[in-house]
Amino acid sequence: DEIQGALGEVDLIVSAGSFSLLGVPPVVSEEAGSIDGVKEVSPVKFGFMRLLDDEGKRKAAESEQADASVEEDPTTAVFGAGDDAPAGEDVVANGFEPSNYFSLVDLGEIVGDPEAYPGSALVARAEIANERGWSVGDTIPVYFASTGIQDLTLVATFSDGLGPEDNYYLSNETIVAN
Repeated sequence: DEIQGALGEVDLIVSAGSFSLLGVPPVVSEEAGSIDGVKEVSPVKFGFMRLLDDEGKRKAAESEQADASVEEDPTTAVFGAGDDAPAGEDVVANGFEPSNYFSLVDLGEIVGDPEAYPGSALVARAEIANERGWSVGDTIPVYFASTGIQDLTLVATFSDGLGPEDNYYLSNETIVAN
């Protein structure tokens, strides 16, 4: 119900068929947009990042203590981050099209501008941002397995997600670059 309510007037969702980091090829969005009667297309992607803020480091330390008794192969670290990656909290991020996603999908009250800084934009659930001490405009350090440490700008927060784990959004440009 939460997802259906948030999607409002969305008529069609095209999926890669199974959880895929690559998602639907861009040509599908282009072709869908050219179909008579299609008003808007908003491609989404999925990505992973490690939060390197104080809360992320605290959670990583707690997790490390809890896992100390379990022998782990460091080459199989979560999200492709090797053992030389900085400590932090691994999270899933949804990729979004800044020009229209937040006008098509109702995520409640939006504070800030999701279209700002498309190459380094981070949008977070307001409750999570507050718990972490983040405010719109803050620089949030993160780690991507393929590009290393990056600084993202919290450009907006939202009050309602598409589910309990729907907490972070990055622009599709950021997902692809990292």
